[in-house]
Amino acid sequence: MNTFRIRVTGLLIEGNKILVLEQKTSDRKYAIPGGGVEIDETLEQALVREFKEETGLTIKTNQILYISEYYKDANTHVVEIAFTVSRTDKTEKIILGNEPNSSDHIISNYKLIPINELGDIGMEKLASLLDDKLTYGQYRGLRDK
Repeated sequence: MNTFRIRVTGLLIEGNKILVLEQKTSDRKYAIPGGGVEIDETLEQALVREFKEETGLTIKTNQILYISEYYKDANTHVVEIAFTVSRTDKTEKIILGNEPNSSDHIISNYKLIPINELGDIGMEKLASLLDDKLTYGQYRGLRDK
């Protein structure tokens, strides 16, 4: 069966550092907080929910940074919308959560990593988007996972 999935991710950038989650999966070790949009949920609602589930933080969405699409496998077409986000309460502490009903996406840690070090953890494509001239609303087209 073919599947179409919409994902949202949130880039929390404070100072010159970005929040990344250590979330070992088959194809990566680090991830930006986010996940799938559920039926009857807006993009913003999905991202606020996912951020709360994964980090314990309450956020608000700001601007769309990029939209990309890819095939996760032969039967799964994914469209991903990445937003910049900000905390609504700067005093909230990060409390790691996990993917509900999933044992293969365990979040084990988080890092606030300098943007210029994203390439060191395998996030070169994201680093190139954030290279000191944040341009909003990019469409990245069909890409490899």
